[in-house]
Amino acid sequence: MQQHILQCLSELQNTPEAAPSSPSFSVSERLAQYGASGLSAIEHLALLVGRDSMAEALLRHFGSLKELQRASFRELRQFLTTRQAQAVMAGLSLSSILDTEDALSAPLNTPAAVYLANSEMRWLRQEVVRVVLLDAQNCCITKVDVSTGTVDQAIAYPREIFRPVIVHAAAGFVLVHNPSVRGPKALTG
Repeated sequence: MQQHILQCLSELQNTPEAAPSSPSFSVSERLAQYGASGLSAIEHLALLVGRDSMAEALLRHFGSLKELQRASFRELRQFLTTRQAQAVMAGLSLSSILDTEDALSAPLNTPAAVYLANSEMRWLRQEVVRVVLLDAQNCCITKVDVSTGTVDQAIAYPREIFRPVIVHAAAGFVLVHNPSVRGPKALTG
């Protein structure tokens, strides 16, 4: 049985149309044939910016996709056209948006659910205090950023927190804060 599997694997590797990393296939052809999972991270980035060399230069400069995702529009514009910078920012944030939408489709009744519903906050460069407004079934009505602070602090007054709760007639709310890179800080009000 094991010999048969190994024969199949070697046949698969020797078949040109089944080899996703074959240099004879362009990125577009591999995307069409194998889907997004058949591409590397740099190939995905190359599709966004239009050139392999530009994608490699961006990753070399920023060091990783994670750091590239943290880059501001202004930083990206040093390397890319306006349209390319917009495409990179949109493309790299889609995963967070999908995770957030998925989390918001269920009740926010656990700390993990609240975290997932606000996961895009981890990429913010400033501290933000957000109020997540809930209905009677703990489903999100809306999210309101009540305070945007500096790199390592955000100040929110009780009136700023309760105003959206009253305006939207929310049954409940969750106060969310993205801590600074140096570590979490307690909110004082």
